[in-house]
Amino acid sequence: MSDISVSGITKQFVLKDRTITAVDNISLSIQDGDFITVVGPSGCGKSTLLHIIGGLLAPDKGSISFEKGTGRCGFVFQEPRLLNSSTVRQNLMLAMKHIKSNKEKEQVLAETLSFLELLEFIDAYPNQLSGGMAQRAAIGRALCRQPDVMLMDEPFSALDAFLRRKLQDELIHLYQEQHLTIVFVTHDVSEAVYLGRKVAIMNAGRIEKVIDVNLDYPRKRSSLEFNTLSETILDTIADLRK
Repeated sequence: MSDISVSGITKQFVLKDRTITAVDNISLSIQDGDFITVVGPSGCGKSTLLHIIGGLLAPDKGSISFEKGTGRCGFVFQEPRLLNSSTVRQNLMLAMKHIKSNKEKEQVLAETLSFLELLEFIDAYPNQLSGGMAQRAAIGRALCRQPDVMLMDEPFSALDAFLRRKLQDELIHLYQEQHLTIVFVTHDVSEAVYLGRKVAIMNAGRIEKVIDVNLDYPRKRSSLEFNTLSETILDTIADLRK
């Protein structure tokens, strides 16, 4: 369970003789079961925000508080970032240091890989996996942490269009079946609307607007409602950049 409060966080970086504000006084409430997609132009602070929520970066101002649960986060990046010298089993086992019982670790491992249809590749090395399987293994590693929230930083952007759509559908299934809480960063408005129950629009380090997506899963990209909402978000981003 996870109710996460992001309160007034700011993050700046010093580059030579100038200071860049990557995240500017952002507040956001993440409720248990939320699927929030964060969309905006490149360089607007999306990934920095995600890294702060996950504890990979410390904010200069503000705070992150987990009001329920363990405070654990599961990260999935653009690249799988699996250890090449380790098997799928070994990569996922590294994410379960919080579990003391070896029997429980094996159970979590088997259930996760079975759900992701990777059980037969449990002893495979990353270079023996396709791009899609490697990214599913990375998602499995995040799930094995039994996180309060999954933080996903453009995880499908390096994949071809067919595989991207396949993994988007798999993620929605995973979200519904595992009752996850997800914050998903993307620069693709269509992807944001297809996946999220809420779309947070960022620009210049700020969340300018959060839009509810009142469309049932599975969503049809060809529907009038889907395209109207996508165009509204695109227009909002374009207006913010003027």
